[in-house]
Amino acid sequence: MGVVADKNFYTISFFIDQAIVMVSGDRTFQETISTSDANFQKVIKPSSVEFIEDEGIMSVDFNRHGVNYNLSIECDDYKTDKRCKEEDFLRNLYNRLVMIGGKK
Repeated sequence: MGVVADKNFYTISFFIDQAIVMVSGDRTFQETISTSDANFQKVIKPSSVEFIEDEGIMSVDFNRHGVNYNLSIECDDYKTDKRCKEEDFLRNLYNRLVMIGGKK
């Protein structure tokens, strides 16, 4: 595992069988909303996301609780490795993400 972090940004890289899975987050966008606001439930629910394959990397960008995230996988052999050609592997990881902690 590798970690790169500073005050407003981090990337955690997990080295798995002939691939790297990366999770990045930053604080470039912050949104505050009162729990009494009628839109509160809409804001905290995950929105639909688009999985994109580009230059051998499968990735998804999303926003949770005012923080921008990127989840991606880069494969050693992106031309034949389905994890980088099809979204199933990354979608499964995305669906299993558990967001915990955090502080301002």
